[in-house]
Amino acid sequence: PYWTRNNQGQLDVEPVHGYEIENSDTDYYYVPKKTKFPHLTSPYFYEVKSTKKNIYMTTISTPVFNDKNEFICVLAIDYPLFELQKFVASID
Repeated sequence: PYWTRNNQGQLDVEPVHGYEIENSDTDYYYVPKKTKFPHLTSPYFYEVKSTKKNIYMTTISTPVFNDKNEFICVLAIDYPLFELQKFVASID
């Protein structure tokens, strides 16, 4: 699931679709699953459904394994880049 805060500050949950298909849009899932290492995606725009805003962000993801070293899932956090953009723009 994809958790976000809506315009009223409440948590919203969106189902995640398409991650099962390997392509450049699913690097956040397939790269850590295949390499068994954390991954930082290239920046991209994503429309958050609950707010209807396009957010420029990057995803930090890491694979999760059980005690037998078997793959379980990928844990991912999206990091919005607007604060970083503002900081970089303020540098002379």
